[in-house]
Amino acid sequence: MRAQIRITQTIKRPKELVWSYLSRIDDHVNWMSDAESITFTSSSRSGIGTKFVCLTKVGPIRLRDKMEITNWKEGSEITIQHSGVVSGSGSLSLDEIGEKQTLLTWREDLNFPAIFIAPIGPFVAKKALGRIWKLNLKRFAERVVADPLELDRG
Repeated sequence: MRAQIRITQTIKRPKELVWSYLSRIDDHVNWMSDAESITFTSSSRSGIGTKFVCLTKVGPIRLRDKMEITNWKEGSEITIQHSGVVSGSGSLSLDEIGEKQTLLTWREDLNFPAIFIAPIGPFVAKKALGRIWKLNLKRFAERVVADPLELDRG
């Protein structure tokens, strides 16, 4: 089953600040409810060619999602390639929509094995994932807005 999902979230902070959070791949487990852990398999932690495995859990399904960053536009976009049981691509991009507002867009184009989706159907699966990821973006926005100095940028 193929799922194409697009979700957006407005964040009331400047794009540069939002990027300082978004670009920390290892921090994604702190706002993505479906991401339990991230283990880097490359020496780099950011930029094109960075590889990592994300232990992902959605309901009873657990996966080791292998990912590689295939595009890194400093300050505005991260694109990853998924390989393994789930394949496809995803991106997180930022657009300035006001002096101190940023639009975060999350796009996923994923291929799932039928065995994962068959019991609930493609439409329900896509809707469930969209709901989870929408809440993830809301958590991310709340994190950035609550304490813009929270992360150690050193």
